[in-house]
Amino acid sequence: LAAFVPKLRAAGVETVIAASPLSMGLLSDGETPEWHPAKPELKNAVKQCIDLVRSSNEESKISLAEIAESYAFSYGDVDVHLVGAKTAQEVEHAFRAYSRAQKLQLYASGKYEDDNIQNIYDQIKTTLEPFAEYTWPSPPGNA
Repeated sequence: LAAFVPKLRAAGVETVIAASPLSMGLLSDGETPEWHPAKPELKNAVKQCIDLVRSSNEESKISLAEIAESYAFSYGDVDVHLVGAKTAQEVEHAFRAYSRAQKLQLYASGKYEDDNIQNIYDQIKTTLEPFAEYTWPSPPGNA
């Protein structure tokens, strides 16, 4: 996103919307939806991240979704962060995540106060770094 926002602004785009901080469910805490268009290598990397978080959960009490949202919502060069929510609880969760992200500022090299969570975050970032600029067709070719 950071590579595209300056280009969009230079082209005259006034409102930039960052959507789907959980990448269409890919970075949620459950199984990746079967229909998800990400390539298998990315799905496998996300599975490693989910396993890492679950194995550390006794100490950390955090989820992959929370880490993803904290990172995405800390990117401040967009005008709107768009999330999907089915319930009032999901809306409340998104507000809490946004508030937490503004304090953490992970995108700007901020850090978690808890060393265990910071370690998990660092490992996730390293695992997913090769896919940082990866995109998929939307809608997918088979839609």
